[in-house]
Amino acid sequence: MCKALTYLKERDFDNAIQVLKGFELKDKKLRGRAATNISFIYLLEQDYKQAEYYADMAIKDDRYNALALVNKGNC
Repeated sequence: MCKALTYLKERDFDNAIQVLKGFELKDKKLRGRAATNISFIYLLEQDYKQAEYYADMAIKDDRYNALALVNKGNC
């Protein structure tokens, strides 16, 4: 997760997305956090369809995830 955040700070979104997508098959909690971050990246890139997909995935894993709910609302 730290590696992905480092890529985000450097604005290297492609590598950040690749690292975060690696969490999709992992633990449910990590998958939700990664999906929230991917959703936010897609919001920044104005790809709302993908942003909504990952926000839904994060909400499915944890329906009380406030950041995922904010991302969903912004979509």
